[in-house]
Amino acid sequence: MRRSFRSLFGLLYFYSMAYIVRSPSSVPLLVFRMSVFVILLTIIGGHQYAVYALSGALVALAFGAGLSQFSVDLNALRVSGYRYILITAPLGPVTFAVGTALGMSLLSFIGMAVFLVPWYHVCHPGFLGILELALVLATTWLIGLLIGFLLSILIRTPHVLFNVTDTVYALLVYLMPVYYPIELLPASIRPLAFVSPATHAGILVREIALKGHIVSIINLYVIIGVAIVLSALVSQVSRWRET
Repeated sequence: MRRSFRSLFGLLYFYSMAYIVRSPSSVPLLVFRMSVFVILLTIIGGHQYAVYALSGALVALAFGAGLSQFSVDLNALRVSGYRYILITAPLGPVTFAVGTALGMSLLSFIGMAVFLVPWYHVCHPGFLGILELALVLATTWLIGLLIGFLLSILIRTPHVLFNVTDTVYALLVYLMPVYYPIELLPASIRPLAFVSPATHAGILVREIALKGHIVSIINLYVIIGVAIVLSALVSQVSRWRET
């Protein structure tokens, strides 16, 4: 057990050096890009819209960590040959998978931590709300991670994968009611919005922000169910790839 933790720590150190230490501008640029979007939405929608913008930013960062960041970087890791170096190291498959997933999400985690400060200041959720928020964001991150992994397997060409993940992310996050209430959509097309797991996550985070706790428990069941189904699918695909 101690050896696994040491290996995991070493893997996280490897990714932190690549993503943060050797690219010190990555974190400020990520925060600046998201801040511009949040500020713009708040200016357009008014001060009361800050809770929607900040809640959407948290969901977008959690979902994008896997879908946008992990998928492309995992593909690049394979193309560069570093993946095979890490696999042949005495890490173990679980340590490698967990360490890589967490390590490639470091930038998004830091971004989420930054935006959690103003979100908490505006919303003031209780302890239960914080626990529910952690559950929703963790599940959202896992879903994005699993989708990103599947895409990285199906699409081997790096620039094609980047374009596909960027498009899918835009469709599932920016186009869907993640940064804005679903009630703004015409009733006739609202059912289409529920295709995106980010829609359910956005509703849940806004409920925690505005009411202090989750109200529509069905949305929580949906994202947990999606995570379970995708986990089973990834397990089967990975097994097939190994055989």
